[in-house]
Amino acid sequence: MGIFMASFLVFIFNIYMRKNVTLKKVNHASKTSTSIRLPQSITLQIETNTPASTNMTRILIFENYEGRRIELPIKLMRTNSHGLEVTEFPDTLHNLQLLGSLNHRSFWDKIYLKNGVYDTKIHIKRMTLIVHYYKVVGGAVKDIPLLSNTLINRVLANAVSEMYLTPFIERQTLQYAGLTSQNHPAAVMAAKDVGKSGTSDQGYDQ
Repeated sequence: MGIFMASFLVFIFNIYMRKNVTLKKVNHASKTSTSIRLPQSITLQIETNTPASTNMTRILIFENYEGRRIELPIKLMRTNSHGLEVTEFPDTLHNLQLLGSLNHRSFWDKIYLKNGVYDTKIHIKRMTLIVHYYKVVGGAVKDIPLLSNTLINRVLANAVSEMYLTPFIERQTLQYAGLTSQNHPAAVMAAKDVGKSGTSDQGYDQ
């Protein structure tokens, strides 16, 4: 039994170690001693099935187990006829960093992309969503891919509507860890937590 537990812990450790990749991309946020372990920025890229509209603002929503939400406004710029990418955050990165603070881990469990009341629909073919962290040593950036050119093939409808991204993210993180849903439940659960920050005690989420 002891050998099995030791092997299993090594396996889980390897899953978490595989998620850390250094980015060359310049981060949008400043590094401070208080935010060094918090998420600093995101990359969001969308490939559309139909010609993309011009620059637009949308919202990424993070919802915790109680249904409370943290909203992150993002500005998308058309990069080519069928491409959109985040260029700036119309608000600030405060809400993104809040997601990585103490007792906020469950906000990562449900993630949505939202249209506002006057927003046009987006025919999404593929999506990349990466969360950037600073490493404690050397100031390099950690690159956590929640979606990696992932096939979506869904329409974010016009007006007030939301697209639930979590099922796509969970499939991506399982694939990234080299697992399937048929693996040991504890290993699957650990793989689905890749990229999340904060703590996981539901009684203390704030």
